[in-house]
Amino acid sequence: MDGSITDMMAKAEVMQESPIPLVEEHEAPEYPLDALGEILGGAAKAIAECVQVPGAIAGQSVLAAASLAVQSIADVAIDGRESPTSLFCLTIAESGDRKSAADSLALKIHKEYQRELYQEHEIQTDDFNDELDSYKTEKEFIKKEKGLSQSERTAKLKEVTKPSEPATPCLICQEPTLEGLQKTFASGRDSMGLFNDEGGQFFGGHAMNSDNMLKSISGLSLFWDGADIVRTRGGKGENVMLTGKRLTIHLMVQPVVVNKILSDPVLQGQGFVPRFLIATPKTIAGTRLYNYRDPTKEPALQRYWDTMNRLLRIPSPNLDEDKRPTLTLEKDAKDYWVEVYNTIESNLGEDRSLSEIRPAAGKAPDYLLRIAGVLALVENPDSKQIRLHHVQSAAKLETYFINEALRASKVSAISAELNKANELLEWMKKAGSKNFSVRKISRNGPSSTGVRGSVAQARKVISTLIEYGWVAPIPGGLVIEGEFNKEVWRLRNV
Repeated sequence: MDGSITDMMAKAEVMQESPIPLVEEHEAPEYPLDALGEILGGAAKAIAECVQVPGAIAGQSVLAAASLAVQSIADVAIDGRESPTSLFCLTIAESGDRKSAADSLALKIHKEYQRELYQEHEIQTDDFNDELDSYKTEKEFIKKEKGLSQSERTAKLKEVTKPSEPATPCLICQEPTLEGLQKTFASGRDSMGLFNDEGGQFFGGHAMNSDNMLKSISGLSLFWDGADIVRTRGGKGENVMLTGKRLTIHLMVQPVVVNKILSDPVLQGQGFVPRFLIATPKTIAGTRLYNYRDPTKEPALQRYWDTMNRLLRIPSPNLDEDKRPTLTLEKDAKDYWVEVYNTIESNLGEDRSLSEIRPAAGKAPDYLLRIAGVLALVENPDSKQIRLHHVQSAAKLETYFINEALRASKVSAISAELNKANELLEWMKKAGSKNFSVRKISRNGPSSTGVRGSVAQARKVISTLIEYGWVAPIPGGLVIEGEFNKEVWRLRNV
């Protein structure tokens, strides 16, 4: 049991009036849902209202899902340069902000289609095995047939066609290794999505451990580029070339995870994080009083699901025989894009407004094209050109993402010491107590701060909180949970 409030107040030092924020707050910009268009924007609004999530969570989920649906249909092209309509999205939100519920509605049809693909694959596999048995039997018969010359036998064997193994039906994966992703592409579809509403599983998984991180991010970056991928290994069947494969990524992560991602020198230096469209909405927890809206009865969501169903079922082009079609820009759309390109480029120089996010901002014109391509294909999958309103809408979305990248850069610039102090402060606020001993912090404090099991580190992080006015030492100690503790601090009543 904590000491009495009277004792505590008698012993506590006077704390400064206003603690200094450890992390500067930068207000989140509003996600431009209207820029997503009637179908995507309508669905995102319905999800936001029914599930009660920030618009950015709904918008990111719908935009990424649309990219997965259209990326195999067409690429975008300008002046001989081509890019996929594949998007890499990163949504940062607290646990309990209903990320999973929003993503589930956005991917409802995709997951139903994937289940259908797997059911068809079972039937196709049974047929394949029967055909393979017949193929082997027929070959054995020809090999043993008497009265044939060698050339006749060879000719007859060539006439026997080996059946093709059914393509792996995977559409959505959650936590793949790079090798697993490459193998699945080699034996399966030309379009897949890496979607995980607990993105910490991916960043903390096998693919992103210290031994595999550099390899994984380099390989995933090639998918973003739309480049051919040559996989060379020693095993039989391990040497393959992947051509025209398309990958969309949407990872949803908690702030405690993303702070490490944004400050990781490998992820930043290799240009992996700058390839993501980042959204960090402010939580609306505490305002979500129960509503009775049923998302399955929302007309806007039904239109969206019908559209996704049609897009997902459009046959992919035969890339062995032909190139994937490309979308070009109408003249006024191109003129607008060039103006945006030049504006961004002029602000990338030293001490200009976008210099601190140069890697991300440098990709913004390309991303603007990709988003415009997604919007055009959702509107009409037979489109051959991107129109002005697609580019203008994409520019609104890209402006949002640039502003979010600027905001994220402020977070990554915070020192490691302040990040640890802020994590400990948040833990203390949620602990249900105002008094903390060094013993309690080193036993139960957040392991990410390094205080767990280390009294010295606990003192070091606490010293930062004292310096910024968030805690004050209690002279003479205090009884906490039945034990007397000499080193005790009181959390400011905020």
